[in-house]
Amino acid sequence: MVVQVYFSTIPSSSNIIPHSSSPTHLASLLMGVWFMNNAASNILAGKLATLLPTVEQPVHSFLGYQITNLTDFFALFAIMAGAAAILLFCLCPLLKKMMKGVE
Repeated sequence: MVVQVYFSTIPSSSNIIPHSSSPTHLASLLMGVWFMNNAASNILAGKLATLLPTVEQPVHSFLGYQITNLTDFFALFAIMAGAAAILLFCLCPLLKKMMKGVE
């Protein structure tokens, strides 16, 4: 309860980010995209949580990657983070070009 009260007094910057970085005529659309992204990430988190090995089902598979223990389960997250980093690194020049000099 103390944690909730503490965090409720801090202004949330998560709602400010898409609104302040978007053109005024697209602000509401980008806020909707922001919330849909949050919903999609929660769904993905739920799907990935089902891959946790249990006694009843000790082996799971995700895109051909066999998950038999907790090491494999958490290595999947490291692999996904690495793949996302490589993808964003490759998209960086395109994103800078699309920003047209905005820093």
